[in-house]
Amino acid sequence: MIHASIHIYDYINVIGLLTSSTPSSRSVADWAGSYLSNVPTKYSEVETLLFSQNGALVSTSGFTADRAQVLQYVTDELLKPWLHYSTADQFIDKFVFAYIPKGHRGGFLQAFQQQVDLIPNFTSELVTAIDKESNGQFQQINQNLENYYRDLGNDISNIKDVGAWIQLMSILNIVHGSTFSFSRLIVTPQYLPYLGFSNTGKYTATDVAIAITVLGTTLGLSSNRYVYSSLLVPPKDNDETIYSVLQRYDKSSNDLKIKYFDVIKNDPKFAEYGWLWTDYGPDLIDNKQLTLAAYV
Repeated sequence: MIHASIHIYDYINVIGLLTSSTPSSRSVADWAGSYLSNVPTKYSEVETLLFSQNGALVSTSGFTADRAQVLQYVTDELLKPWLHYSTADQFIDKFVFAYIPKGHRGGFLQAFQQQVDLIPNFTSELVTAIDKESNGQFQQINQNLENYYRDLGNDISNIKDVGAWIQLMSILNIVHGSTFSFSRLIVTPQYLPYLGFSNTGKYTATDVAIAITVLGTTLGLSSNRYVYSSLLVPPKDNDETIYSVLQRYDKSSNDLKIKYFDVIKNDPKFAEYGWLWTDYGPDLIDNKQLTLAAYV
């Protein structure tokens, strides 16, 4: 449910950024456009394949539920809270670690937290670069973005500027990349019985439908479309450009990924559990990615 809901959240945000941008700077347009690829298509697929009357999260064995109740849950428990956050820290505190006090989080999801720790400075530096490259239109972009979220409905969103947008898109899509392993977990022998798996030694049509639904989360990844990527915008030789900020944090993020993968690949249990651990490895290792936007 979280994976599918992030697709809806990203669609709302990406459309907001693109409609709020002004034609003032090619660099800003290139950066904003890097989020767009396949996001509207995936939103449409989520609506049709997962949340329609015959969708997998409504009618498939193991997920059978009242569609109206499912949509109400997604809206009230996921989308509205997420849109109400304005920083990555709020998302961490109120959603990811909602039931774990700050002083007790040190041993949990360390590779995840290392990637998340880059977000505040990344946001600050990227906002500064966008401001410089927007040809005096940065305040207008922020105002357009605030108007867009206000038009969604009173008090629905606390995203009021590009900085908040960057923080929330970064954290949500690091989380999105973290759902690939859990999706694969669904089709293991230990988990399938909870979804109504026939347990007869043969796959039924329903069992196959579940597997196909899960496969949709593991196919179609494109290289370089990850959070902090600098490889989706044209390079520029200047230390204060959007590209230069992306390049610095791309390197910092990838250094963490390589270091993490070097540790887990030497673990004696890697052959057994590596398919669960590789979410925070280098781009496309084990067909995983901390996706720039929820486009798969």
